Amino acid sequence: MTKTLKKHRIERIGCFLVLMGFVLADPAWALPSTRAEQVDHDPMGVWRRSRNFDLVRGEGAKIVFLPEEHNFFAYWVPENYRSGRVMVAVHGTGGTPYEELKDEIPMARQFDYLVIAVSWFDPRTGFMSPEELYRQILLALDYVRKTEGNDLQSVAYIGFSRGSAVSYEVAYRDIQSEKLFDFFIAHSGGIARNLKTEFMNPDAQPDPFLIKLSSGALGKDALKGTGFFLYSGDKDVTDGQSMSDKMSYAKELIEKNGGTVVEWVRRADLGHPGLRQDRSINEKAVRYFIERTPQGN
Repeated sequence: MTKTLKKHRIERIGCFLVLMGFVLADPAWALPSTRAEQVDHDPMGVWRRSRNFDLVRGEGAKIVFLPEEHNFFAYWVPENYRSGRVMVAVHGTGGTPYEELKDEIPMARQFDYLVIAVSWFDPRTGFMSPEELYRQILLALDYVRKTEGNDLQSVAYIGFSRGSAVSYEVAYRDIQSEKLFDFFIAHSGGIARNLKTEFMNPDAQPDPFLIKLSSGALGKDALKGTGFFLYSGDKDVTDGQSMSDKMSYAKELIEKNGGTVVEWVRRADLGHPGLRQDRSINEKAVRYFIERTPQGN
């Protein structure tokens, strides 16, 4: 073999190793993956109890079934999508991915971001654990990365009610693993001062994660680098518990653990669905996401 050929081969090998280094360094390449199928209706029949299924399907929403997970998610891509931004929407008690898409599509169309709405309620077993929810989110993001060619460089989370209340643990888990989320929008789901998440259950115990977060057991930087936009309405009172008081405590714990609350919108005249009822609040939250992230591919 001539010196020239050896040199070229060495250069090619060097380029390959450099490329592999970038691939391995990119957390998106390490996302969990599973078999996925685009379907017309989710096999679990969630679409049958959704008032908004036909609406979001008419808007072009895609439904993806994960057979090995016995779960699904739905997503919507704006026409002429350019920003590369992704919003992951997580529903609350009684909600579905279709309701979240219905609420997100107008904003996503205006601000040019892709929306993924995950399902985290199984009629057989109830709500998934925060750990399992985070896994479902990663599976959905991996699918979008592969099928839509998205680099996942600008990703936000929006959670409503129970989907908001679980956002703090999702943020912590993301910091510990993939570090994909740039921003969190938590509306109408704070943290109770007794640290219970099943407040309607008289036998419920304080949440183990919230015990650690409030006590400092996770370290003072447990939420370092995370940005949150919070919303609560003073008319949102359930079983004697004020959502604004819960959100006040959520803000306290976020900041105590190194996170940042860019703004907390507290409205005396609104209740549980207030962020969606007053479009200016919703728009303000989305603008924070856009300001904090670059355009992807």
